[in-house]
Amino acid sequence: MIEIIPALIAIILGLVAIFKLVLNMEIAIGFMTITFGLLAIIWTAMAKKSLSKGSALEKYTTKFLFCLIFILAFSVWQILENLFYWEGAIVYPKYFFIVMAYLVFVMAAYQILHIGKEFGFKEQAKKIEKVMKKRK
Repeated sequence: MIEIIPALIAIILGLVAIFKLVLNMEIAIGFMTITFGLLAIIWTAMAKKSLSKGSALEKYTTKFLFCLIFILAFSVWQILENLFYWEGAIVYPKYFFIVMAYLVFVMAAYQILHIGKEFGFKEQAKKIEKVMKKRK
């Protein structure tokens, strides 16, 4: 627990610096979003490396990683749009990124449904519930 304190202090100082340096609140929030997105991608990539190749969980993590990448791309595009005052057709790629993120989320959700059926403990939970009722 004590090792988390320096990380929290660094995050707080970083947030204070962002809000002090960037006058536009939307851009400041965008930079925060990108920072957390990058952290999520790094942690997910590290987790993926620790999983067995070809396992259901590794495949799910891959899909989750792609979702994060598409969401990060959306956030980066949004910030660039705000920084450079983009208008017109150049703003459309951000919609592609977010649509792709949702499509991959749908695939990941479908996969997790199957993982839940494969590894779920629904039947065991029912048996435990019956045993608990008998004991009462």
